[in-house]
Amino acid sequence: MNKEQFLKSGLIEQFVLGITSPEEAAEVERYAATFPEIQEEIIQLREAIEDYAKQYAIEPPSGTKDAILNEIDTIQYRANTNTSSNTWLSWLPMAAILASVILAFNFYQKKNQVEKVLFETENQFVAFQKECEEEKARLQPIQDRYAFLTNKATQAVNITGTGLSPDANVVVYYNAEEESALLNVLNLPAPPAGKTYQMWADVEGVMIDMGVFEVNDPSLREMVFIKHAESLNITLEPLGGSDHPTVSLLQANGKVQA
Repeated sequence: MNKEQFLKSGLIEQFVLGITSPEEAAEVERYAATFPEIQEEIIQLREAIEDYAKQYAIEPPSGTKDAILNEIDTIQYRANTNTSSNTWLSWLPMAAILASVILAFNFYQKKNQVEKVLFETENQFVAFQKECEEEKARLQPIQDRYAFLTNKATQAVNITGTGLSPDANVVVYYNAEEESALLNVLNLPAPPAGKTYQMWADVEGVMIDMGVFEVNDPSLREMVFIKHAESLNITLEPLGGSDHPTVSLLQANGKVQA
């Protein structure tokens, strides 16, 4: 028979109890040598029986040994005079052993089932915990961005178009406390070939570079933060940006509240 059939045959339990024939014992040992999981099953069943025996072991009262010896003498005497009585009495110790073994084996099976459920539950918890951590990491930038936009110190600077680009509409979220500026392009035509948009902060009449940007990126993007800006301005510059703004190509501007 195959391994599955062998596991269901009950030979392992009989082998542990010591009630297999020599041929059956040899067969169990052969299977145990071939399949490590069968050897492990034998070990665990023996341990379960031992645990049960230890759990329910009690200290016999004084005089028990003498009483048992006397009872054995009585049983032996009856065995010589009454065959049927001997047969019935001889089964008493075996019945007690079998009852204990059945209880121990039931405990062993339930213990394995509980351990299996616990193992599966722990694995599910670990997987769920990992998913939560991944989701938290994914949402963290969004939460940080929301916290920045709703911060009382963050002001939305509306940058509107000049005569060169009347429909231009850009918002910069400017926070002097956190020294951060986020650009949101709402409407800005694509720059001519060879040109790019560049933003400038006007600080006491001096235009300071805040960086170049693309108009085809709908997301909020970080710009260089400039302290004490009085206004924010957008010009058209050669690709790569300029050191000084081309004021004649000013496309949009907006005031920063003090």
